[in-house]
Amino acid sequence: RSYKLAFGVRLEKGRNILELIPENLPELRDQWRERYENGLRGRPGKYIDTYLLGEELKTYEIKTYPIVENGKVSGLTIYSRDITQQKKTEDILKEQNEELTKINSELDRFVYSASHDLRAPLMSVKGLLNMIKVDQEKGNMDKYLELIEKSVHKLDNFISDIIHYS
Repeated sequence: RSYKLAFGVRLEKGRNILELIPENLPELRDQWRERYENGLRGRPGKYIDTYLLGEELKTYEIKTYPIVENGKVSGLTIYSRDITQQKKTEDILKEQNEELTKINSELDRFVYSASHDLRAPLMSVKGLLNMIKVDQEKGNMDKYLELIEKSVHKLDNFISDIIHYS
């Protein structure tokens, strides 16, 4: 039915597929000639073809199997099944996977950047605390505490920005 809709020719059991392909489709004839010849050489085949049926594109999985009689290939059996919905679903999944890959990459960059930006003020505080321990002069204490306060304030602002962004 689908073949008749696509090409205006009804498939018939026992007929050579090349006889059933319209003359005005030489590329399709060449494609099937190659498939047919491979089958007659004893090679099974599996193909995915898309055809316009009416207003809709339909995708088919086509399998060819040589018919072997008395050790010789005498013909070719062709099976076809409509995989249009499966193909559409695969395409949707492929798009979603690409989108997820992009999102994961962005998330990785964000985590790297955020962890770096969170760590910098903490390392500053840690360094200043070590300076306080080492520096015996009490007059510098206010300066160190002011720098620690700035680092803590910077860290607090960054964490607030992350919370606001999320």
